[in-house]
Amino acid sequence: MKKFGIIALLCCFATLLFAEVNEEAVALLDKTSSLYKQSTGTEMSLKISIDDAQTGQQTSVNGNLKTRDKRFVLSTSFATMNFDGTNLYIYQPDVNEITISSPAESEISDMDPTQIMSMYSEGYQIPKPEYSTENGKKIAIVSLYPEDKAEDFHRLSLKIDLSNYCPLQITTYGKNGMTNTIDILKIDTNKNFSEKELIFDLKKYPKAQIIDIR
Repeated sequence: MKKFGIIALLCCFATLLFAEVNEEAVALLDKTSSLYKQSTGTEMSLKISIDDAQTGQQTSVNGNLKTRDKRFVLSTSFATMNFDGTNLYIYQPDVNEITISSPAESEISDMDPTQIMSMYSEGYQIPKPEYSTENGKKIAIVSLYPEDKAEDFHRLSLKIDLSNYCPLQITTYGKNGMTNTIDILKIDTNKNFSEKELIFDLKKYPKAQIIDIR
């Protein structure tokens, strides 16, 4: 009975250690997310990469992101995604097709890096950050592990430039072997976007096929 009691106690202690949210890591995330919460508008140049461990295939594309509050426009050569706060418009030029949907908040946060950097407040285990130097920059790597086992990823990693607390890279490790990486090449904050810049104009694509799944 004594042996069982000690083992049970150690297991409970290990669980508490793993579930702990490290204050040092949260402080770094707070400084990073505050840059965008206080910004009137943010524009980013991105490189988006997908690595499929099962097939060995790797693809990447450069893009431009404009975001304000929960609205954003993400433009790449493959597609343009525009979320107006309620509806998501995805235009695919290769098939001249527009899909309109009303996604859940969790789906939107996967597309907008500024939302990803603000979703750590609950539901994640966050261990102590790791530190290193890359290309002469001192960086911190903060990892988030979702407590919800239904999530399709098991780890999210955020690389932060310690000189200005700007994010350099966001990587999501999927349970299906897919690794999605967003390299943030350039950031401009406090941009003043016009309403026209953040709204999808269907009139620009008069011949496009519209698929409305709202």
